[in-house]
Amino acid sequence: MSRFPCRRSARVGLVVAALVSAGLVAGCGSSTVAAPPQQPATVQSIPGSASLRVRLTAEAARRIGLQTATITQQVVPSRPQLAAAAAPSAVAPTATTPTTGPATIAAAPATTVAPAVPAPGDTEPPKNGASTTTSPGAAPTTAPPTAATTTTLPAPRLTVPTAAILYMPSGQAFVYVVTATLTYERQPVAVDYVVADLAVLTSGPPAGTSVVTVGADEVLGAELGVGGQELGS
Repeated sequence: MSRFPCRRSARVGLVVAALVSAGLVAGCGSSTVAAPPQQPATVQSIPGSASLRVRLTAEAARRIGLQTATITQQVVPSRPQLAAAAAPSAVAPTATTPTTGPATIAAAPATTVAPAVPAPGDTEPPKNGASTTTSPGAAPTTAPPTAATTTTLPAPRLTVPTAAILYMPSGQAFVYVVTATLTYERQPVAVDYVVADLAVLTSGPPAGTSVVTVGADEVLGAELGVGGQELGS
C-alpha cells in the first residue's frame, strides 16, 4: 500500500481535469470558426507583365450579364468607299428658257434611208443598212476581242465589335480577352476606323480571340478596385 495515497489521487484528478478542459476548449473553438465569404472578383498579377488578371465567380458574371464575342477577319468597305458613299451626289442644274407665249414644237423633217444594195461578190446581204462588201481574195475582217475586266477585292481586315472597346484616360484603346473560364486580361488594340457596329483594327489580338462585349466596364472596375456593387460585393 502506498504511503501517499492522497497525493496520487490528487495528481490523477488534475490530469483528468486538464483533459476535460482541453476538450471543452477545443470543442468551443471549432464551433466559432467560420469560413470567409468568397469574393466575387479576384485580381492576380501576371509574371513578367504589367497587366493584371481578373477572375470572376459564376454568380458575379451572371449578375452583370457578361457576354463575349469573337474577333474576326473579314472584308469590309475601305475608307475611300465609305467617303464616296457618304458624299452627296452633285447634279448639274438644268438651264431653263423663259417663254412669253405658248410653246411651239417644230417637227424635224423625216429622213428616208435607202436600203443597201448588195454588191457583186457579197457573201450575205447587208444587215441594218451596213455594207459587208469583201474584195475578192481578201480575208474577212473581225473586231478585236475585248479584254476582260477584273475586280480586285480589298484584303480582309481584323474587326471587333465596338461594344468590346474601352479607352483609358490616355486615349489607349483596349479589350478584355478571355484567357480561361471566367478569367479576363486587358490587351491593347489600335482602331483604324468604324463600319456600322464593327471597329476595323490595325493591331490587336488575333482572329478567333474571345473578348468581353457586355460587362467589360464592371471587369475594369474590379481590376482597378472601384465599384463592386454590381458584382455582388
